Amino acid sequence: MSAAADFRRGGEPDLESVRALLQACGLAADDLGPDLMPAFRLYRRGQELLACGAMEYRQQAALLRSLAVRPEARGTGLAKALVGRLEAEAAQDGITDVYLLTTTARDWFAARGYSVAPRSQAPAGIAAHAQFRSTCPSSAVLMHKRLPPLA
Repeated sequence: MSAAADFRRGGEPDLESVRALLQACGLAADDLGPDLMPAFRLYRRGQELLACGAMEYRQQAALLRSLAVRPEARGTGLAKALVGRLEAEAAQDGITDVYLLTTTARDWFAARGYSVAPRSQAPAGIAAHAQFRSTCPSSAVLMHKRLPPLA
């Protein structure tokens, strides 16, 4: 999978396929609605959704969420390319700090520059998000990455 993978912006018609992929990967989809779909980037092979992820902006910070890759597409670099795309778009939009919650991918995100942060130090916009308050379990680890400035 190349970093130039063809990710497209999600839309309302993608809601059910995104929900299904998240649920198949054991991720919460309860707070998804049509209004959130434009925050998603999707990768499809034909009509099949292979990967998705979203970046929700909260003032100068963003929440990376709902990163999912079908099991048969894992190990291809698709998740790495997707996260890179979301981070690049966030940096272009002036976002300086990205946060995420994970119960299973701590090491994967650490290898990509994220570090564990105390949940008590989450910015107000992140701490107020449904993912932080109720959707993700309290055992989920908060991770943070400072995006490099654009050249």
